[in-house]
Amino acid sequence: MTRLAERGNIKYIGVSNFNEKRMRRADARLRHNGLRLISNQVSYSLLNRQIESNGVLPAAKELGLSIIAYSPLAQGILSGKFHAQTPESVRVSGVRRYLRNFTRKGLERTRPLVTLLRGIAGHTESSPRRSPPVARFIQWGGGRGDPRCHIGRAGGR
Repeated sequence: MTRLAERGNIKYIGVSNFNEKRMRRADARLRHNGLRLISNQVSYSLLNRQIESNGVLPAAKELGLSIIAYSPLAQGILSGKFHAQTPESVRVSGVRRYLRNFTRKGLERTRPLVTLLRGIAGHTESSPRRSPPVARFIQWGGGRGDPRCHIGRAGGR
């Protein structure tokens, strides 16, 4: 990375899925060479808040790094679209088939959170186009008291 930056091939250096130790080590090595690590892209959602307790988020704040959240809607489970159906009728494909939140038990376990999000957002079934649970989560993620936590949108739409 250092050589690429020195040659002008890249302007910024970010990492993905680095734990606290790897993130600190990468930042220290880059600083030693006059560069900076600027971000760590990690899974972060209302259902997966591990970075708050495993050292990643506190270390990022300390080092001045941005956290870029991927899968902020937990593979779509927090959108509520899977809860609009009965658990028996939900058909999932791709990687979702292997995720515990998309099993009958997982849907039942996550239903109270999705219901709560709908209630907070004032969701009605007549407005499915812009899912209020999605909007509410984005407000949660961006409003955690730290402007360095970013939630990207799929496809850059």
